[in-house]
Amino acid sequence: MRYDKIIKKNNKITDELDNIKKELEQLKKQNDVLSSALDGTMHEVRRFSGELSDYAEKISRLTTGQNGKIKDLSDTIFFTSGMLASRLAFTDIEL
Repeated sequence: MRYDKIIKKNNKITDELDNIKKELEQLKKQNDVLSSALDGTMHEVRRFSGELSDYAEKISRLTTGQNGKIKDLSDTIFFTSGMLASRLAFTDIEL
């Protein structure tokens, strides 16, 4: 009788372990999908930030020696894109 209880308990633990393994596999698949989406998004944001920085730098060069809103905006965009690039680099470290 006692042996039957041990077998039932062992079977229950084995079933729970199997369920946990299945859940772990599902979570790994979800993680892979989310990681892939995050990688793609980060790539696009980096590309956008780089283009933004390039265009702001071009505008800044064209407006060298001038004062005004266009010069101020191009400088602001350039510095903002630099901060964005720094934040992306820090995000890579965090991940």
